[in-house]
Amino acid sequence: MNEIQTYTPRVEVIDDDDISIEDEFGKIEDDENVEQYIAHIPFVKWDKDKLCYQTKKSYRPVSDFLPVPVEDILYDNGIDQTRSYLIKGLKWKGGNVRILPVARIKATDAGSMNWVADNWGFSANIFSPSNANKDVLRSVMTAIGQRFAKRTTVYSHTGWRKIKGEWCYLHGNGAVGAESVKVQLENGLSGYGLPDKKYNTISLSNAVLQLFRVADESIMIPLLAVSFLSPLNEFLKQSGHEPSFILYLLGRTQSRKSTVAALALSFFGNFTASTLPASFRDTVNALERKGFILKDTLTVIDDFHPCSSFKERRSMEQKMQALSRMYGNRSGRDRMASDVELRGSMPPKGNVIVTGEDVAAIGQSGTARNFYIELQANSVPVSDYLTDTQQFAADGYYAAFMKLYIEWLTGMTDSLPSKLKEMFNEYRRKIIDEHLSGLGRTGDIVAWLMIGSTFFADFMVETHSFTEQECAGFKAMSWNILTDLARAQIEKSEEDVPTKIFTDTVHELFIGEKIYAENILQPVEFPRGEKVGYFDEQFYYFLPNKIYAEVNKACAARNEFFPLTSQRLLKQLAAENISVSSKGKNTLQKRIGSINAKFLCIPRAIIDGDNA
Repeated sequence: MNEIQTYTPRVEVIDDDDISIEDEFGKIEDDENVEQYIAHIPFVKWDKDKLCYQTKKSYRPVSDFLPVPVEDILYDNGIDQTRSYLIKGLKWKGGNVRILPVARIKATDAGSMNWVADNWGFSANIFSPSNANKDVLRSVMTAIGQRFAKRTTVYSHTGWRKIKGEWCYLHGNGAVGAESVKVQLENGLSGYGLPDKKYNTISLSNAVLQLFRVADESIMIPLLAVSFLSPLNEFLKQSGHEPSFILYLLGRTQSRKSTVAALALSFFGNFTASTLPASFRDTVNALERKGFILKDTLTVIDDFHPCSSFKERRSMEQKMQALSRMYGNRSGRDRMASDVELRGSMPPKGNVIVTGEDVAAIGQSGTARNFYIELQANSVPVSDYLTDTQQFAADGYYAAFMKLYIEWLTGMTDSLPSKLKEMFNEYRRKIIDEHLSGLGRTGDIVAWLMIGSTFFADFMVETHSFTEQECAGFKAMSWNILTDLARAQIEKSEEDVPTKIFTDTVHELFIGEKIYAENILQPVEFPRGEKVGYFDEQFYYFLPNKIYAEVNKACAARNEFFPLTSQRLLKQLAAENISVSSKGKNTLQKRIGSINAKFLCIPRAIIDGDNA
């Protein structure tokens, strides 16, 4: 469709004040008369400085202004499309024109005309009968908009998008691979954007290499890997292997984990440790929305920290559980629209770094979705290298380097899905061969991070920053570092197995004399603690509800929640052959003295360990 040339009268825009319209407003030239806006509308005309509507007998005054749509804006976030109008108001008197301030109106609100008073107050008047005249104004405004308003699409997300059949990468300042594309992110995400300024490629590469002097490779390689993995998310999703994990920077306060997270995030915009885009102060809804908007991009959620109150701790852990589900399953929650219809969910589309001083008690499956990088107090020392890299980030060097990387990727978008699928499967086979698959998630995380590290290394060769030999050495070093971290991750996951938490907690309660079990053969006269069952030479016979309550109480004292219900625990203990059961049940029916009951029967060696 050919664009319709809009007509813009030469008028003077002034503030809405008490000055006289007759005295102050500029005169319109005859060939640019405002009446041209309504020349094509047969049922209205100007008459005595009023917009008038033709009735059967005469013309009825409608208003003392004319609403002129300037721009019709379609906002596209990747799932939903919403529309807004920019509308200016024209008032006239004897050839002098006043322009009322441009109003931004949601398309759904435009038809009511109630926005007129909200935006222009007493400066714009709709005459009686108001309802009938509102109908006329709405019709006139629509007709003018169809003929004169500029049509614009504004994308409200980052990442890869096909526009006019070609892939381009959206960011806060426009798009890589397409011209004249408008992107508008929410206010809290204004830091995202790749620069238009040209940089010397060698200077950019040197700035990137300086990052390896900020902290040990065991920290910087995973950070670079997840950064350069993020623009590949779209094509990994097409390959069937979309990344689904959280990179968790764990360290005490003052370990500068937020500082290095900000450096990684600086590949996508202008960020510092104090201007990270999200934190655990945000609501789950806000975190979900940011994760959806930041497609094929990295974000940081800062500061999971110890809390003084149980309620606050529980709230933070619920957020961490939600994040682990969102990024670990690539799922969002269905939303209910105002018309009571379900709308599409908003799953996260990019990758995330979480920083925290502690590990959230989110259970084994939640922990398996996190890949932990632990920082010590001196892992990121204060140094000139740190200062230099922060300045490079502020000057846009890292974002400019990422822009070059994305430009490089645009030349291979058609082949990326198959290439990434082959690469992922190759790394996963290697992980399985080395027995590093863990719970099935840890090995995949290593494969994804190796893809990010591999593409980074290959691009460094492309920019003549690495030789082929240095590239191969970097990939080998990345593999060693990531697999070492995976071994620690697997060990951490095993510690979070609910059945192990249960047996370890029972052992601690016995040692602390918080509970006791009665010796079937020789009862203790003055035992200490709560009685939870019995024992003989081989087994403990726990009263199921009693021992479960004591373990729950102990977890609560540590500001933790035990992750399983009583019935699920009994079933899991039996499934893992930790407990002894009978007749397909999860408990053992046994008579002890005068008591005939169902007991949770566990070998003493499992509870007591070396002391059994």
